[in-house]
Amino acid sequence: MTKHDLQIKTRDGVANAGLFRSANASPAKAGVILYQDAFGPRPALDSMAERLANEGYAVLVPDLFYRNAPYGPFDAKTAFAEEKTKIPLMALVTGTTQDMTISDSGAFLDALAAEGITGPIGTIGYCMGGGRSLNAAATYPERIKAAASFHGGNLASDAAD
Repeated sequence: MTKHDLQIKTRDGVANAGLFRSANASPAKAGVILYQDAFGPRPALDSMAERLANEGYAVLVPDLFYRNAPYGPFDAKTAFAEEKTKIPLMALVTGTTQDMTISDSGAFLDALAAEGITGPIGTIGYCMGGGRSLNAAATYPERIKAAASFHGGNLASDAAD
C-alpha cells in the first residue's frame, strides 16, 4: 500500500488530500472518495483508506476543512466533551457547508482522473461526511456510481440542503 499526498486546487483554495493505492502495479478496481467526520483527516481514516487500498481500490481522503487550516488536531474521544475543543470543532463543522463540499467534490473527481483513476467512483462518508457522500453522488451521477453513509449526521432536517 502506498500513500501519496496531493494538493487539490478548488474554487476556494487548495485542499490537502491523501491518495491511497495498492502497492500492486495493476490498475485500481475503482476510485473511492472517503469523506471525513468532524475530526478531520487523521490516522483512523488513513487506516480505513489503507484497508480499501489493499483490496485494490484507489482511495482519496480529502481535508474538507482546508479553508480553515491549520486546525486541531482533535481527540475524537474528548473533543465534544471539552468546551475548549468543542467550540472550534463546531465552528469547522458548521462553517463547511454542503454546497462547499459539493463544489469541492468536482475538484476531487478531477484529481482522481489526473491520477489515472478514470473508472467508476464510489463515495463513503462518516457522520458529517455521510451527507457529503450522498450529495456528491446526487450532484455527479455520471461519475459517482455508488455512495454510502455510515452513521450519517444531520441527514434529514428542515434546511434546504
